[in-house]
Amino acid sequence: MPLAFTNARIFTGTATVDGKALIVRDGRIDSITEPLLIPSGCEIIDCGGNYLTAGFIDLQIAGGGGYLFSAHPTPEALEAITAAIVRTGTTGFLLAIPTNSDEVYRQVIKTAGENPNPALLGLHIEGPFLNPFRRGAHIKEYIRTPVLEDVKTLVSQGKEVIGMMTVAPEVCSREIIEFLNENGIVVAAGHSNATYREAVEGFRNGIRTTTHLFNAMSQLTGREPGVVGAALDDPDSWCGIIVDGEHTDPVVLRISMRCKRHD
Repeated sequence: MPLAFTNARIFTGTATVDGKALIVRDGRIDSITEPLLIPSGCEIIDCGGNYLTAGFIDLQIAGGGGYLFSAHPTPEALEAITAAIVRTGTTGFLLAIPTNSDEVYRQVIKTAGENPNPALLGLHIEGPFLNPFRRGAHIKEYIRTPVLEDVKTLVSQGKEVIGMMTVAPEVCSREIIEFLNENGIVVAAGHSNATYREAVEGFRNGIRTTTHLFNAMSQLTGREPGVVGAALDDPDSWCGIIVDGEHTDPVVLRISMRCKRHD
């Protein structure tokens, strides 16, 4: 049965709309219309004047509900993480797995693959093909130089559940980036000390996004734009950014939004 949400402040992503009704069919937003034009057969849901928006999508979340998934790769942890995330309005997410051992990769892939749920969009493998100089909190001993056969082995274990992989563009060959793209995995630049030219080459080779822009990467300076400059300058890629007020200053966020499309 289609749903009609009424008496809500509807946030479209760019503006707030009052006095309208939002129609949902088969779990997807269908239209915004006048209350008098609500199609017959709809279940009416009065939102009581509250805000209404599409569910958020988080592409890098490591856990929730008291669990870090890479440390607790169990069905129970996955269920608790999902419940905690969905309660905050996020209806789709990638679970981020930081640089880890082969055994942990096998466990998280197995658990995610055997316990699907509508909110879990897949895994974001953040590493292990990173630059140790920009490792941040990643364990140095697990960071490795990428070899195509190693990448193929990792992907073969979880092709259906790995949705994204963060790599350092200066250590990843075009062949590896193309292989990941061919297998439906979004490639992100992150934990990288690449020069501007190296980062641009990575984007040209098929990198499509940047993981936590400004954090754990070469910075934009007057003489060397680095990964930050390449990401902001690239018209076709998009950027993830941590907006907690601690990892990036609000002014930096405002500048970034002016540089990149955010629709």
